[in-house]
Amino acid sequence: MKYRFVVAILCLSMISCLAGCTAGGEAPQDPVSVVSPAGSPSKPVSDTPVSEEKEEALFENEACWVVYWDDEDISQKLSDRNFDTDTICIFEAYFDEDYDPVCNEKTTALFDMIKKLPQAADKNYYLTVVNDVVGPSGTEQKDTEVLYSVLKDPAKHAMDIVDLAKQGGYDGIEIDYEKIRKDMDLWDLFISFENELITLCDKEGLDLRVVLEPSTPASKLSFPEGPEYVVMCYNLFGYGTKPGPKADEEFLEGLVSDFEGLPGDTGYALANGGFDWDLTDDELVSLSDEEAGQLLSEHKAEALRDEASGVLHFTYDKEGADHEVWAADDETLDRWSRILSEKAGRKVKISLWRI
Repeated sequence: MKYRFVVAILCLSMISCLAGCTAGGEAPQDPVSVVSPAGSPSKPVSDTPVSEEKEEALFENEACWVVYWDDEDISQKLSDRNFDTDTICIFEAYFDEDYDPVCNEKTTALFDMIKKLPQAADKNYYLTVVNDVVGPSGTEQKDTEVLYSVLKDPAKHAMDIVDLAKQGGYDGIEIDYEKIRKDMDLWDLFISFENELITLCDKEGLDLRVVLEPSTPASKLSFPEGPEYVVMCYNLFGYGTKPGPKADEEFLEGLVSDFEGLPGDTGYALANGGFDWDLTDDELVSLSDEEAGQLLSEHKAEALRDEASGVLHFTYDKEGADHEVWAADDETLDRWSRILSEKAGRKVKISLWRI
């Protein structure tokens, strides 16, 4: 499954070449370069065969997320993307209508299943807690109202989270509270809670990770020492934007600069796959790298690699609707991790969203 997207491209390229030689006596000409949203030229994907050496992953991820709604074979995916991963983050715990943190049955079942897999032995398991509120009327994602409510009593909220993780048998806790953005009052409450959580985790022998969005005003905040901080490096383009990559070189280098003041060695989260824009109906669907490769093969499309981001992109027509896909593969992830490490002046820790 490694290099699924690239392998799909290479197979199509070889088929196209053979067809061109048979029909017209000449190989097809290289496609014309296009222009990315960032204004940089894109190059056709190389048709050089994948060597045995490239069967090994080019980048190393110290952590990865698994999600309870993933309908694929988690066992196979963990085997494919193991990459000496030390940490597996189980996504997710959220809040019920009473603003109590809870894990649903699917999350618990996912964790129980993963712990039994041979390739998942000797890993550190974190419970990822998000500020989604799930009630009878539906789900409110990335809700800040619940944060204002629970963070007013930081000691109680810290205890509730620790109790949930201990009951579930986790090694650590990951806090992923989003959409705080530039709300400095809410950040003050968050940091007070974080200090309580650090103390409690130390007492209970739990590790702690804190995930921060790119919009976090890190230079204006004093985050405490102790947790591992992880900066999200994706969704430069996505919902509400025109087609484009989840990250590019300028975006990644800017994040390293913006978060260089965090205590400890900051980690960075990269995302594989990307999005499929339906340009006709103005709709957007999230894709894994495998799903992008399947679309490429199904529609016999021609993929290009964007120079500014290293992301593969292609267009196709579906029932009269124009689609444009931008998706990262392992080669993209390798490039992104190198950009981050070079800018930081050290080999940075990479977390992968998601297997």
